[in-house]
Amino acid sequence: MDRRTFLSALADGLLAAPLAAGAQQAGKVPQVGILSAGPLAPRMYRWEAFRQHLRELGYTEGQNIALVFRAPEREGVPLDEVAAELMRAKVNVIVVQSVLGAQAAKRVSGSIPIVMAGVSDPLRAGLIGSLARPGGNVTGVSMMSTELSGKRLELLREIAPSVSRVGILWNPTNPVSVVAFRDSEVAAKTLGVRLLSLEVRQPHEMDPALRAAIEGQAGALLLVDDRLFVGLRAQIADFALKHRLPTIYGSTAEAQPARRVWQVGLLDYGSPDAARLAWWRAFQEKLRELGYVEGQTVVFQPRWGTGQVSRLQGLATELVAANVVILVTAGHPATLAAKQATNSIPICLSSTGGSITGESDRG
Repeated sequence: MDRRTFLSALADGLLAAPLAAGAQQAGKVPQVGILSAGPLAPRMYRWEAFRQHLRELGYTEGQNIALVFRAPEREGVPLDEVAAELMRAKVNVIVVQSVLGAQAAKRVSGSIPIVMAGVSDPLRAGLIGSLARPGGNVTGVSMMSTELSGKRLELLREIAPSVSRVGILWNPTNPVSVVAFRDSEVAAKTLGVRLLSLEVRQPHEMDPALRAAIEGQAGALLLVDDRLFVGLRAQIADFALKHRLPTIYGSTAEAQPARRVWQVGLLDYGSPDAARLAWWRAFQEKLRELGYVEGQTVVFQPRWGTGQVSRLQGLATELVAANVVILVTAGHPATLAAKQATNSIPICLSSTGGSITGESDRG
């Protein structure tokens, strides 16, 4: 799929969307904030499953619910400011899928409910008082994935019985990863395996860590669950294949191949009321009809100005930094802010169907 074909499909979607949106009634719609642990593209398949289940429960975006996504620009950065963006968007609840995301949301959210969607060991991470009585504003579903660390090492030995030294990739800044690493050390002694500690705190530390695995004569790799490794999975997989290293991952997300995903930004001068959300949803549905599946080939990143011109420039800058391939604007102030933020990313005007185009170097 090339960029020109994708932009053409976007134009078709923009033309079709207003027809479906016109019949909707304006009204107040509950807003669910989604705090991503890293850039959305490699993680969107998880949130698409979340969306699908909401639809099964009778919740339809643009009618009786709105999902507000926020994500950091790159892997391995603190999430407090991302969580604060959701607070400024006045969401009614925040959903998280990582320990660090839950901790960031808890620090800035005050009394807004935080729902964990499969967060590892929230008790040891200090997010809740107990499993029976969580207390505070954090609840949801947890995973005791730290207890699986020893089992993964055992499975790795079954796959490669001749391996005596295993390189373990882990993030010492993640408290749950620390627990999993210690559990792996205990299991390694029982199995007679020597662990080679490969610490990775930031993306730029991955290359040196992988080189250290070869220098340390590791015969296999073990990944401890961490948000950082989801975005770096292609790099890890390529290295393991090149050096023929058996590798066991902490989750299927880390093992899946990365895809080329188009980032689409929406900058709306108004608020996410029912009518505006219905238009946006119709636009998304039209793109699905054209073969673009959210979480697989396209990721949408909406930003709402809530009628405040002063907010628009910052929101436009956020979208440019998020590497969107196109900016869809609604409202003249939003279009002006987008033009000031970029002279290379194409801008489409949703209200008139016209467009301001410029050559982009995003390939």
